[in-house]
Amino acid sequence: MQTISIDADPESADWTKQSWDLPPYKSPEFMAVVSDLDMFRQLAVFKHAVAKGLIVDDEWVGPPAADGAKPTPFWQLISQAIEDLGGEATAAQIKQAILERRPDAKASTMSAQITVATVNNRSRVYYNQNQKPRTCDTYIDILYNTGQGQYERYDPLRHGLWAIVPEGDGLTVQCIQAPESDPDDEGTTEPVTVVGADAALSGTFASEAHLRDYLAKSLPPMDGQPLTLYVAPNGDKGVEFPSGVGPMDLLARSSAGAYYVFELKRHATEDKTLGQVLRYMGWIQKHLAGDDPVYGVIVGSQTSQKLKYAATQVPNVRLLDYELQVKLSAPDPLGA
Repeated sequence: MQTISIDADPESADWTKQSWDLPPYKSPEFMAVVSDLDMFRQLAVFKHAVAKGLIVDDEWVGPPAADGAKPTPFWQLISQAIEDLGGEATAAQIKQAILERRPDAKASTMSAQITVATVNNRSRVYYNQNQKPRTCDTYIDILYNTGQGQYERYDPLRHGLWAIVPEGDGLTVQCIQAPESDPDDEGTTEPVTVVGADAALSGTFASEAHLRDYLAKSLPPMDGQPLTLYVAPNGDKGVEFPSGVGPMDLLARSSAGAYYVFELKRHATEDKTLGQVLRYMGWIQKHLAGDDPVYGVIVGSQTSQKLKYAATQVPNVRLLDYELQVKLSAPDPLGA
């Protein structure tokens, strides 16, 4: 059995060697002498501790048991839990299943590791495992949050392909490919056409994400009421809002309390989009709205005739066309 001696004076410990002569990782005593965890993780002493199983999933577990067995990593415990629970479970059920295999697991650690493993949880980017842009197709991309505390085994064909992508000076999560059942967005880029130096540029957004981000900051009034982006009790905002039937592009509320589900298409909208937005509206009505009205808003570059006919039979759905236009003109002369 490996033993660990704790230096009485951690600041004097030799961090270049491989033996662990420090307080337990992330303990108050450890954090009192380590101010930069990212830098510490580059040291040999940390890498050796991970290799020896003293640190698992960036958490201190200490020496192995007397029989030499190493603790099961949390990603594996979460994967086993969601499988045992039939592919769908609440966070509490996942934690209980983890405790059956690892009784010493802390509640805070389990919550953090569920966040790490959930592809559509924006907070996952604050953890070490997810601090670089990547596609969510690795062993730690296990769960998908369907809303209301429900999780499913992540399946890119059902939930869309998610990724960790740059946003400003940081990172966020984003669905980069629609679910297989909704192949409307091919993800291609359509260039705008420049007509002339004094003419207008017009066309479509390069991606639905650009259209979504623009509308999230500039929601149009609907039915004579201003809209604000929906914010869930857990802090999730209504952008790529998770639900049991897929992520919604935008979810907003009016000043009168009505819910508005936005389905966005950067290109022309077809009548099959109506079924998609109705699916989201039904989920919102059952799980969030209660007696409050729910409306759907389909936004695209051009509404097809088929969709116009179909929408006449659904009074709670609104149709909007957008036009992307930037006017270019020569600057005023100097001194003007």
